[in-house]
Amino acid sequence: MRRTWAILFLSAAAALIGACGNQDGLFGAKPAPDEFAVYSRAPLAMPPDFALRPPAPGTQRPQDVIPRERAEKALLGNPENTNKFGLKTAEASPGGSPGVQALLKDTGGLKADPKIRATITSEMSIMSQGDKGFTERLLSWTRKNNPEQAGIVINPDDEARRIKENQAQGRPITATPPPAAPTITRRSAPKSKGFWGSLF
Repeated sequence: MRRTWAILFLSAAAALIGACGNQDGLFGAKPAPDEFAVYSRAPLAMPPDFALRPPAPGTQRPQDVIPRERAEKALLGNPENTNKFGLKTAEASPGGSPGVQALLKDTGGLKADPKIRATITSEMSIMSQGDKGFTERLLSWTRKNNPEQAGIVINPDDEARRIKENQAQGRPITATPPPAAPTITRRSAPKSKGFWGSLF
C-alpha cells in the first residue's frame, strides 16, 4: 500500500515539475500570433493553357506576396500596371475599368458639375441668411417676455433706495420687496335680485 502511494506521489511530482519548466504549460495562456507578421496569401490562379505545371522544388510561387514590396507599393504608388498581388494586368483606363466607366455613364457620373461644391456653399449661405430673420423673431419674442434680457436701464436712485431698505430690514440685497397688501373692495348688492337671484 505504501509502495503504491509512493509511486503515485512521485508521478504527480514529476508531472508538476515538467509543467513548471514552461510558463505556458499546464495552466498558462496560449501565445497570440504577431498581428504584424500575418499577411494574406494570394488566391490560386488558373494557368492560361489549362495544363498543370509540375512544381519545381525551391522556387517561389508566382502569386506569393512579399509584405515589404506590397507596403512600398501602397505608400509610393503603383507605377506599373500591376494588381494588389504584384501581377501584370491590362493597361488601366484613366477613369477606371470598363465596368466602372459604364456604371458612371449610366448613372450620369461623367456629366457631373465640376463647380458643385461652390453651388452647394452658396445655397447653404442663402439658407443661413434666410433663417436669420426667424432667429431674430425668436430672440425678440423672448426679450419681450423677459424684461431682464431686453436691456432696461435701471434707475440708480431707486436701486440704492431698495438696497438700503433691504439692509435695514435684514434681507439680502438681491431680495425683491414684498408685494403690497391686497385691498378688498366691497360691492354693493343689487337692489333687485330678479327671479333667479331669489332662487339662490
